[in-house]
Amino acid sequence: MQSAPARGRRRLAVVVAVFALVAIAVTVPAPAQASVETSLEASLKSWLNHDRALHGLRALRTDSRLQDLSGERASWMAATGQLTHNSVDGSACSALTTRSIYWYRCGEDIGWATGWSTKTAKYIYNLWRHSPGHWSLMMSSHYNYVGIGVARRSNGTTYASIVFLEGPDRTRPIAKMKTRTVSGRDIRFTWSATDPKLQTHTAGIKDYNVELRVDGGAYVQIRTATSRTSLNLLNRQRRHWYTVRVQARDRRGNLSAWSHGLRAWVP
Repeated sequence: MQSAPARGRRRLAVVVAVFALVAIAVTVPAPAQASVETSLEASLKSWLNHDRALHGLRALRTDSRLQDLSGERASWMAATGQLTHNSVDGSACSALTTRSIYWYRCGEDIGWATGWSTKTAKYIYNLWRHSPGHWSLMMSSHYNYVGIGVARRSNGTTYASIVFLEGPDRTRPIAKMKTRTVSGRDIRFTWSATDPKLQTHTAGIKDYNVELRVDGGAYVQIRTATSRTSLNLLNRQRRHWYTVRVQARDRRGNLSAWSHGLRAWVP
């Protein structure tokens, strides 16, 4: 812990091992207007990923499990008035393990400041930004997911927790239909998919499920786990609509939503 005789009080702690934890606490003038929690969390994430982009790093993706955890940890600190990494389920890494969230590395930034507004969040963020320990977590080339929680104490103090995670890809791919070509009674469909790039451990596309619908009927799966990105429907009955949609799977088993259906008319 390090203290400084500047205005208010500033507390800083850095722990670096398999995981890293950083905390900072400050006192700033209370702003005239308050904001909402989701807005503050979104602002912190926006500033973080903006700075990462400036340093050639990919954006950290939100993980709903981390979002829940960081929110609970921020709320716990706000309720107790304690700034500590040993809050809900112990340390951040212990909490991940307790919740069966697999991780290779993990870390946490925590902080508080008087007031409740975007200006307050920005003040905390700038203190993190100018602290080497905090900066090393925020600009890490290892982490790929993040959860950000902000909570307000009854006295108007803002508490924040940012939980960082390096772990397997759990982001859903994105599948889309590309083209359809009708030649007589034959139809050819093509499709593709992307697996959003993470800072680390992007799984990549593995295969597809394919469904077909005739006219307004129900979709029927006609291909399972195919690596092909095209389909030929031959000798189709005339005067019917044929609609195809696909679902992509990455190498970690994450499934995309079904694509929009692309339909073709056989005259």
